[in-house]
Amino acid sequence: MNKNKVQTIKVRKKRVVTGTLLPVPARPRKEAWLAVIANDEDISAVVRAFQMGAEGIVFTQGTEASHGAIAAKELGLPVALTTAKDKLRMGSQISILEGGEITAPTRPKSLSVNLKFPPTKSPVSINLGFPEVLQRTPELKSVVDAIGFVRLEYMLLTILQGLHPLLYIRRFGEKRLAEELASELEILVATGLPVWIRTDDFSPQLLVTLKGGKRFETIPESNPMLGYRGIARSIAEPKMVRYQFRAIRILVKKGFATIGLFPPMTRTVSEYRRWLKLAREEGLTKQMVDFGLMVETVAAAENLAAFARLIEFVVIGSNDLTQFTMAIDRSHPKLKALFDVRQPSVKKIIGKIIVECKRQGIPCFIGGVAGTDPRVLLNLMEMGPIYPSVAPQLEVVARMRVALAKKGK
Repeated sequence: MNKNKVQTIKVRKKRVVTGTLLPVPARPRKEAWLAVIANDEDISAVVRAFQMGAEGIVFTQGTEASHGAIAAKELGLPVALTTAKDKLRMGSQISILEGGEITAPTRPKSLSVNLKFPPTKSPVSINLGFPEVLQRTPELKSVVDAIGFVRLEYMLLTILQGLHPLLYIRRFGEKRLAEELASELEILVATGLPVWIRTDDFSPQLLVTLKGGKRFETIPESNPMLGYRGIARSIAEPKMVRYQFRAIRILVKKGFATIGLFPPMTRTVSEYRRWLKLAREEGLTKQMVDFGLMVETVAAAENLAAFARLIEFVVIGSNDLTQFTMAIDRSHPKLKALFDVRQPSVKKIIGKIIVECKRQGIPCFIGGVAGTDPRVLLNLMEMGPIYPSVAPQLEVVARMRVALAKKGK
């Protein structure tokens, strides 16, 4: 290897993988390569890189809370971050290291004999939007209590063939899309574990990158985090969500009875009721599935009591809740120091959620950075019962179970 061509990212801890630095190619490559992705919110690029056989992802901007980084972690891809874009020449050799600004997990292949999964009083669930992960690491289903956070947009990106959802529907029909989505979801629900599914949270920023995106995404957004996405889009354009409800209905008809369903980015009770009405119109009732609430906006957190009669569970989206409380971009590297769930204002809001859930008898889980770090979680547990939903790696699950067991939680 020519030393002049080696470009090593300066992060701490051991080397994970080395390979050739390339943009996501059009077809699979035989030699080891690492995908360089400029847009840290481009989940579709991460999925393409995984499908093309990339050994890791290099983001030229963003933080560990970026949606692209989260997707890569779920897929078990090593991740690194560098802002020195001008120093990264395509075709040069590069090392991805573990640690640094973004935690870089290694791909789990089998259950390690060195990992311990002690029993805990608190249930531990995983975030899982890619069924391939469960197929690659089947041991996961025996060491967790639930699949607590299924991001449907992740799963859909592996189905849509690079097409905008509305273009896919025009070409192939809603029925086919619902059936394909149900087939992927069945891999998860067939485990017998409770599976809580979130309807899609596609942003226009991502959708416009798909084929047909410019036709359907006609209003440019300067701030996609606060834009036309989640529950707001679902109730404004029912065609974007009906096939997802129909996919769940297919599974219910097959006899699967451990499914929970919830929308993203809920702000008001009225929009939540409209979303529930759409679900009922597709044949889903509270007798068939559990309906829940993801609390990631301050509006929902402060008005949680008003949702109580409508929901069976709560999932706190700690990344977005922190972002909106602190009024900072979670993906901006220069604001990273402020992005901390332990900030007094954020912790106070999460405390209110925990207390209200306890008062209403509603189980409360937490995802994001707060749900994965045992130290942060144990601190939040002092305010009341709250349970983790972690990244789907055996090492992460083991670390959480060991930490909870030591504290008798």
